[in-house]
Amino acid sequence: MCNNTIHQVVMSYKEQIKKPKKRKERESAENTELLLKLRIIRDVEVYKTERLKVAQKYRCHRNTVGNILKTFTMLVSKERQRQLLGEKSLTREEVVNLLSPLKNGIRKPNGHKYSASKEQENALEYMRQTKRMYIGPKRMYSQIQHMQKRKSKLTSKIFIEHLKELERVTPSQVRGVYRRKKYKTKKVRTKNRESRPLYDYKTIGAFEQLHMDTKTIADQHALPVEVYDKFKHSKELPQIEWNIIDAKTRIRFIAYSFNRSSEFGFHFLSFTLQFIQAHSLIHHNAPIRIGVDNGSEFCKGSAKKEAKWNKCLSVLNTKLYSYDSPKDVRKNLIERSHKTDDEEFFAPRGYFIKTKKDFLKEAQEYYTFFNFDRPHSGIGMNNMTPIEKLESCGVHNANKIREFPTLLLERDITQIRQSTVMVQLTALLENMKKNNILHKLKEQKVVRDIENSFSCFTSCAQNVLTYYHIEMSYPPAI
Repeated sequence: MCNNTIHQVVMSYKEQIKKPKKRKERESAENTELLLKLRIIRDVEVYKTERLKVAQKYRCHRNTVGNILKTFTMLVSKERQRQLLGEKSLTREEVVNLLSPLKNGIRKPNGHKYSASKEQENALEYMRQTKRMYIGPKRMYSQIQHMQKRKSKLTSKIFIEHLKELERVTPSQVRGVYRRKKYKTKKVRTKNRESRPLYDYKTIGAFEQLHMDTKTIADQHALPVEVYDKFKHSKELPQIEWNIIDAKTRIRFIAYSFNRSSEFGFHFLSFTLQFIQAHSLIHHNAPIRIGVDNGSEFCKGSAKKEAKWNKCLSVLNTKLYSYDSPKDVRKNLIERSHKTDDEEFFAPRGYFIKTKKDFLKEAQEYYTFFNFDRPHSGIGMNNMTPIEKLESCGVHNANKIREFPTLLLERDITQIRQSTVMVQLTALLENMKKNNILHKLKEQKVVRDIENSFSCFTSCAQNVLTYYHIEMSYPPAI
């Protein structure tokens, strides 16, 4: 008997056979798929409904209905067909067993022409298991590239054969192998399972823990040949980058020079500290600690020189300390930022830098990008940009960071001294008071003479900042 009236089902055929991601729910979904196909077969074979109307009922293509009937006729025996289409009642389990040939196969592709080959997968498996390189995909790729250069010094033939298979492997292929094989990076845990970050980032405040370091821009391990040669041999482009980074917010202050000098180091540090305090970016009562290495541009491992610097910096409520090299790992925070400079500034933008004016413009844009646009994935940052982190610490005038100038120390050292010399004079006066040297002199006259010769510390620093703020967008022609 032909059934002319037919109603659509609530869910379409595709929605009903969709397999869930959870393994526990897949078995019940497969049974639902087989029972649905049985209803489609019975609508055509038993109730004699047209295929087009059945397709409309289940909201699928008529070819889908035809393929189900074709598979049922070819794969299911006639005896089973009579049992399924007959009036005899069958249990759910019996129907599923009889219709098992109709299950949809796995449509996942076996591979891709751009994915790693089986030989490359075996080579990576050898690296992980035999060499115990339980590291992430990025580091695995860099290690492979490093070992390719040292291939001539290796003695293991098996290891050399696996390295040959990995000669043309790409970073995306390595990531694909990690994803398919579900490789995990082995993490070293302490006995009590605790993590040991450099600082307790929840308790320290903004600009309470600073790090200062220098970087040689022309780094042959990080830059392309053309960019390296440009910075190495050009007399117009600076050679040294000066960095001060805050551990809490990752805010960075950057300057450049052609040479390293302890005078540059002291004045750049003093100038930056005055900038922070002049704009109220830190609580006045909060002491500042800043770490440096033992380079010649700082204290060079001299306790006497470090004490001399600290006498001057005590005026700014700051204490400087030198790393206990090589045990101290706190310098890793700023060392890691050098890699970011290479990858996101010098390497990509170095091709467009030709003159000193081009460099200063690019440097100012990179300073803005790093502090205002680039999210950070470090501990406590939660993928926020440094300026967003600074604002979350309760600093209302955080945007003042944008006014920090792009300094070229050989050019700007005279103006910088105008602000930093007052720090030295104030420290000298306090030392004289402490040792009762001013008791024999007319104290008021000494102070008045100094005030007449130099403007006060805060206003002097602000004047210098205002001068640079005017020309910040367009560095002056040299």
